[in-house]
Amino acid sequence: MSAGKSMGAYAVARAGNPHGISQAEARRIMKIHPSFANIGLSKIVQVSERARVVAPEFEKRTGTPFIYFQRGEVGYPVPAFMGDALREAVEKGLTKYPKAGGEGFFKSAVLKDLEHRGITGLGQENIVAVAGGQEGLELVFAFMRGRTCAGFTPCWSCMFDNIFPYTETTFLQVPLRAELGWSIDFAALEATLPLVDTFYFNSPHNPTGRVFSRADIERVCGLCAKYGVLLVCDDAYKDLAFMGEHYTPLSDERYQNVVVINTFSKGMAATGFRIGYIASRRTDLTDYFTRGEYSQTAGVPTPIQYACAKALEHPGLPEWMTGYRAEMRARAAALADNLDPRLGAHAPEGAFYCFINLAPPGLSEAALAAHESSTVERLLTAGIAVVPGSAFGKSFSGYVRLSFSTLTPAVIAEGAKRFNRVVLG
Repeated sequence: MSAGKSMGAYAVARAGNPHGISQAEARRIMKIHPSFANIGLSKIVQVSERARVVAPEFEKRTGTPFIYFQRGEVGYPVPAFMGDALREAVEKGLTKYPKAGGEGFFKSAVLKDLEHRGITGLGQENIVAVAGGQEGLELVFAFMRGRTCAGFTPCWSCMFDNIFPYTETTFLQVPLRAELGWSIDFAALEATLPLVDTFYFNSPHNPTGRVFSRADIERVCGLCAKYGVLLVCDDAYKDLAFMGEHYTPLSDERYQNVVVINTFSKGMAATGFRIGYIASRRTDLTDYFTRGEYSQTAGVPTPIQYACAKALEHPGLPEWMTGYRAEMRARAAALADNLDPRLGAHAPEGAFYCFINLAPPGLSEAALAAHESSTVERLLTAGIAVVPGSAFGKSFSGYVRLSFSTLTPAVIAEGAKRFNRVVLG
C-alpha cells in the first residue's frame, strides 16, 4: 500500500468524507494502530457536551441554575503562593528544557513532603515527575504494554476509555460489593490475581467515594506479593479522605513491588497545571519510567515544577490545606445529608463522588442500558447532569455518579433535592 493512498484516504476523511468512504474503511486504509483506534470518547465528556446544549435553555425557561454533577473538576482556587512561585520561576529564567524525570528541586520537595507523611527510605532516584496522574498511569501501563491487569470495579472511566486501550491492556474486573458499602471481595480478588501481571488500585475511590482501610490495603498488598503482581496505586485523592485515613503501601518498605502515582490536580486544586509524580522503591522501574516520560513529553515544564516545589515547602500550605479539606468535607456532607435515604446511597468517605443505583432489580442487559439512558436524559431535562454508571464498568449500567467538586454546599443541597424529585417521583 502506497503512502499516497494512505494520505489520500486521510484527506478524504478530514474533508468530511465527500466520496462516501466510511470512517471504518478510512481507518483500514490508513492501518491505524488498535491502540489509537480503540480509544473511546469519555461518557463524562459526552454528558458535558450535552449539558452545554441543554443548560442555557433550562436556565432561561426556569430561572434556576443548572446543576453540574458530572465532572471531577475542582472548583477551588490554587494556593496564591503557588501562582506567585510560577511568576517567580519565569522571572528567574527557569524556562529552558527540563531535566528528564524531574528537576532536583522538585524531587527534593516531594521527598520532604513524603517524609512529613512518614514515608522514608526514598531518594531522588525513586521519583519521576510526570504531566499529571493520567500520564503517570499511562507510563506504567505502557511499560507493561499488552499485559493483563485486574482492578476493582466500578473503575475510573478514563482507564476503560483511554489508558487500557492505548496501552493494549486486557482488564479483568473484580467487582466491589455494593451491598456492603463498596467493600472488597477478597475471595474474588485472590481468584483473579494468578491470571494477571498488574493490579490497579485507587483509594479514596473514584467513583464510589470509598476510603479503604489500612487493613484492607495491606491485605491487597500481601496478595499481590504472593502472586508476583505489580501493584499500581492511583493516589490522586490522597489528601481528600473525610472519613478514615488514607494509607499508601509506599509507607512500608516490605512492599517493594508497588508503584504509586500522585498528582497535584486534586490535592492542590491544580488540575490545569498538569503535574504529578510516580514513586516506587524499585529504581529499576523508575529508570524505565524516566526514559519513557522523556520520550513522551521531554519533561514536565520547569516553571510548573518550581511552582509545585515552592508550594510544597511553603509555610502557608497546612493552613490552605485545612481550609480546602473543610470546604470539600462540607460539600460531601451537603450531598449526603440531602439525598433521600430511600436511594440507599453510600455517603462519600473521600474524593468527590457518590455512586447510586437507580435501576429496578431484574432488568435484562438491554433494559438496563435503556433505563440508564432515559434516566440520564430525564435528569438533564430537569437541569441536572450526571455520569451514567456504565462509564465505570458495563456491569454498573443503571447507576449514576454524582460529583460535588465544583459546587458550593448550597447548590449541592438544591441539586440533591432536585435529584430526589426526579428519580423518586
